[in-house]
Amino acid sequence: RNDVVFKKTLGEDDEDSKKVLKFLLYAITKKTFHNITVVNSEMLGKFVFNKKNYLDLRATDDEGNFYQIEMQQKNLDEFQMKRIQQYGYRAITNYLESGEKYDKIKNVYQIILTTGRFNGKLLSEYKQREDNGSNMPHNLVTFYVISLPYIEDIIKERQELSDLELMSYVYQKEVDSDIMKLANQRQKEVLKIMNKKLNDLLGKYDVLDEAIQDALYEQEQRGQKEYARNEGLQQGIKQGVQQGLQQGMYQNLKENVHKLIKRFYQEDANWLDSCNMEQLEKAFDLVFNQLPYQQFKEEILKITFRL
Repeated sequence: RNDVVFKKTLGEDDEDSKKVLKFLLYAITKKTFHNITVVNSEMLGKFVFNKKNYLDLRATDDEGNFYQIEMQQKNLDEFQMKRIQQYGYRAITNYLESGEKYDKIKNVYQIILTTGRFNGKLLSEYKQREDNGSNMPHNLVTFYVISLPYIEDIIKERQELSDLELMSYVYQKEVDSDIMKLANQRQKEVLKIMNKKLNDLLGKYDVLDEAIQDALYEQEQRGQKEYARNEGLQQGIKQGVQQGLQQGMYQNLKENVHKLIKRFYQEDANWLDSCNMEQLEKAFDLVFNQLPYQQFKEEILKITFRL
């Protein structure tokens, strides 16, 4: 599930990577692919401090349709779900050049594999529909969320797995003897390719170092967030009474947000001093997503004070 390994395993320009990528995309979308091409995964509007402002993998098929794939190492909260939708619709708005007709626009398939449990099932599909459930004519964007932990429940009850279940098992666990026993011959060919590519990557020290640094980056972010929350709570508890607790938590949260903004944005953010608790909590959560600074500030200040 490491972002670097995920991208390099599926995204390299060789027949093995393309075979696995087509296998994965068919398992999710049920579309057959004659050809698939990996394209630049960077999104417009990159932010210099945001190492993570890119999709793990971006590909097109021979009809020009886009497939945007992410490995998400956290639960899909409100912010993440809105970001995912923004990426999907941004691909549509960026598609046409000035003067081109709308019939040139191709479909976008936004695919998210998440390590958190989501929506009570392995695969969730979203597209625009009428209130009677029928699809909107010429729907352009389809979203798929694959919630990997649910394969743990499925594997206990199955003697064979679908292609999607097979790939979910691999990303949730690994290519092991258990999955090889359950796989059919066609699936085994893909598993062997994945296992070989993984072993080849682990033998490349520059890739391995990049993967380790990526994992440490994720771990550091989680650690900083947890430490800051605990620190604010402990300082608040020392204030004693409820009023002191609330004031202590407010002051320490504000100080922690100031420090984080200074670190990630190199800004003093004096406007935080007039923020209420709700705004500070929102700032604390958003700063780890490292939006462009002006967008981050606007997101906080648009929250109105509620008694």
